[in-house]
Amino acid sequence: MLLKNMNGFLDNYEDSTIEKLVTTYFPEPKKKEDKVDIKKPAGKYNALKITVFVTLTFFLITASIVIFSFLFSVEVKVSKKEPMALTANLKSIADSYLKNEIYITRGGGINKEVVRNSFFKGDAGVFSKLTDDELVLVNSKGHGWGNYIIDLKEPMDFSKRNLNYAVKGKYGDECLVLEIVDGDNRSYRMGDELKEPLSDEWKEHVIDFDSAKNILDIKRISSIRFEFGSLTAGNSRNATIFLKDICLERK
Repeated sequence: MLLKNMNGFLDNYEDSTIEKLVTTYFPEPKKKEDKVDIKKPAGKYNALKITVFVTLTFFLITASIVIFSFLFSVEVKVSKKEPMALTANLKSIADSYLKNEIYITRGGGINKEVVRNSFFKGDAGVFSKLTDDELVLVNSKGHGWGNYIIDLKEPMDFSKRNLNYAVKGKYGDECLVLEIVDGDNRSYRMGDELKEPLSDEWKEHVIDFDSAKNILDIKRISSIRFEFGSLTAGNSRNATIFLKDICLERK
């Protein structure tokens, strides 16, 4: 009777309840845990690589900008030395070489390669001036002498060259007298060649120095003087003469 009741009792229990009891009072032995390989977290490692890459890239870009800015600054500083004027000057030198010309003035600008000094004296010293295009010679007082003097760096040989220049007067009745001085300070004033009054338009003059070779050493000319005062050239007060492109040209 007791056994019959026990079987009925067991039949009434759900399978899940029995499983719980078994699991609770008769646990299975624990299995050995598999060893886990210790690895660097993938996310943190990739983040480190990205950080290093970004840092290096930023450094390279910054360095490139600094270097480029420095080089550009140097280029700008160099280019500020009037590249167009330099090009024009080189062209002028090349043209002069081909034509066997030595420019003493180009327009009104002095060629400092051959000229040591240039200045106005006497009545020329008040209003006379040099511009980029021409020399303006003004006989300001009109009762003495006035001239424009060009002293050369080294004595030059005029024996095989002519002196060329362009000149005009303000009204066309002015006179300009040319004088040269050699290394021994002997001077020669050109006479009949320059007696005619100037034109009021630009005219080129070509001066040959053969007439001076027996008076001074034309192979060693140290100074050129343009006289336009009242006593030396007979000009009136405020007589104005324009002069440019003084050049020695091979005959």
